Amino acid sequence: MRTVKLNETQLRIKIRRLIEQTQNDTKKSRLRGKASVSDNASVSDKAELRDEAKASENAKIYGEAGVFGRASVSGDAEVYDQAHVYYNADVSGHAKIFENASVSGGEVYGSAQVFGRAEVTDNAKIHGNAKYQAMHGCLETLKSMTRLKLPVMQKSRVMLRCLEQLSLLVLLRYLVVVGMVLKVK
Repeated sequence: MRTVKLNETQLRIKIRRLIEQTQNDTKKSRLRGKASVSDNASVSDKAELRDEAKASENAKIYGEAGVFGRASVSGDAEVYDQAHVYYNADVSGHAKIFENASVSGGEVYGSAQVFGRAEVTDNAKIHGNAKYQAMHGCLETLKSMTRLKLPVMQKSRVMLRCLEQLSLLVLLRYLVVVGMVLKVK
């Protein structure tokens, strides 16, 4: 075996190349299709970037999150847990998409947060300091339920499912607003 002596500069260059090669191998292992990661963006853990999706600037995608289609995650945005960003969605700024939330189309930017089982679709824009949770879907279900003539047991099952997502106080306020009467024995 031949021993090669390296000066300090050569050694630093070799170390830097090894680090870059390791980072590139890590990025490539989580990329599928024509997906791209640029700047200081990172994809780690079991997260995936597929199709023509892009992660740029300081974006972080981790956990078991997925970004695919023509979606874009940029700025200091984070997508993590089991969240998904897809179709033509754009997540930027300091936005956070987490838990089981999904963004399919639309924009999430600023310091907005989308979480729980919330879904952002079509041309929706969530921005500023907004916090968008699955509550919206539950409220719509309750609203439509008041117009339907369903058996009380079926209505109560739906309410119990919604209680898992909403605080009791919010639910009670909503029931008063839509005119449902609660009878307690």
